[in-house]
Amino acid sequence: MILVAGAATGGVADVFQRVIAELQGRGRHIALVRPMRGRTAAGAALGAARHERERMRAAEAIHLEFGSNDLGAFWFALCAVLIRRDCVVVAHDYPKLINTPTAGLVPASSRWLRALALRVLRPLLDSQLRRLLLRRAGLVLVFGDEARAGWKQAGVRRIQVITHGSDPASDGAPPPSMGDSILFAGYVGPSKGIDDLLQAWAAIEEEVELPLVFAGALHEPWFTETLGRYERLAKPPSVLGAVPDPRAFQQLIERAAVVVLPYTYSSPASGVLIRAMAAGRAVIVTPVPATRSAVEGGRNAIVVPFRSPTALANALRRLADDPRERDRLGEAAARTASEIFSWKRQVDQLEAAYQAVSARAKRSVV
Repeated sequence: MILVAGAATGGVADVFQRVIAELQGRGRHIALVRPMRGRTAAGAALGAARHERERMRAAEAIHLEFGSNDLGAFWFALCAVLIRRDCVVVAHDYPKLINTPTAGLVPASSRWLRALALRVLRPLLDSQLRRLLLRRAGLVLVFGDEARAGWKQAGVRRIQVITHGSDPASDGAPPPSMGDSILFAGYVGPSKGIDDLLQAWAAIEEEVELPLVFAGALHEPWFTETLGRYERLAKPPSVLGAVPDPRAFQQLIERAAVVVLPYTYSSPASGVLIRAMAAGRAVIVTPVPATRSAVEGGRNAIVVPFRSPTALANALRRLADDPRERDRLGEAAARTASEIFSWKRQVDQLEAAYQAVSARAKRSVV
């Protein structure tokens, strides 16, 4: 039996659920830890750990997975590695394993306690809590060489790189030359180059027929304020907001002519980029960590400099005007994705990790 616990919402949760399905398809018995209620994230995690302690002790492996915003999953993972040293932790983000873990010690409803935690406890405890989890884990799995090198420099000894999973494009997905939008997909926040994209769009909107579409949860009120600076656009972007149905979100990507991701910062992997490449889309990206291992500018994508609305506008104009170039880039992206990204490959690596930590634990007992 493999006991698994991880993110409940967002892109990391989508990956987590897909991994569980792949493991179950291989005949693995999966025991999923359900979130518990509590006044604090730490208290809820401790309650869950107590409730699951027998299954935790009996499990062949414990799989823990979260991103930088998954506070409850982090605290359960911390409880788990204190109970068993042979846990496998899948860390999606770097250089922040988790944002403000100290916030999990206080009720979210109490403003003054939260202020105390952020101003007083955070400088004292945040780095200690992150370090404790990383160093207690049997093995930490990350999605890029940059994250592996960074955590090793921070003193984490047992760390490996795994590849991100992905599904191929659905049958009947149109080629990029027949796509219906220029699409930004995923969380719409300050690190995603949204202002650069809107500046680029203002420069070319009257020259292209394709609409600009935003599909993803919005960082409010930041996004409203940012978009408000472009209220005079002749063709304002279509803002769909969060698309909770995974299939509907995937269809938006598969119907796009161009997927544009002008990030100013990224974690080691971008699920949206991987989906877009696997779906054979023409993509425009910046050289952030998530793109470096998969994208080769001019061959399977267009890479533009950080914070360069002019270069971004030129790339958008070029692809909007050239359907054949969109198809060429999309076909190359799909080939790259098929060679690198698959759920089978990711879960093969996970199962090897389970075996490695289990063997290490047995040797330590002997």
